[in-house]
Amino acid sequence: MPSSSVGSKVSLYEPIHGSYPQAAGKDIANPLATVLSAAMLFEDMDLTAEAQAIRDVVNKSLAEGFVTEDLAEGGKAYKTSEVGDWLAKNI
Repeated sequence: MPSSSVGSKVSLYEPIHGSYPQAAGKDIANPLATVLSAAMLFEDMDLTAEAQAIRDVVNKSLAEGFVTEDLAEGGKAYKTSEVGDWLAKNI
C-alpha cells in the first residue's frame, strides 16, 4: 500500500510497510507501492494527469500479470527491475 506522511514543511512518500532491507541486492522486492506513493506525490503537487497515468500503468501490470513473486499467484514472476522497466515502457 502506498502512503504519505504530510507535514507543514516536509512530506514523506513511501510504501506503508517502509523499506525492505532483507531484499537489498536480490531484485525481488515488489515496487508497486513505491510507484503508487510517487503517484500520491504527483497528485499533491497538482499533477493529476501524471498521477493518473502512474495508477493506470500499475493497474495494467496487475491485470496483465506483470508482477513480482508475491503477487504472481502461480503465474510467471518477474524481478523488481523487470517490473520497473515494464512500467516505464508502458506509461
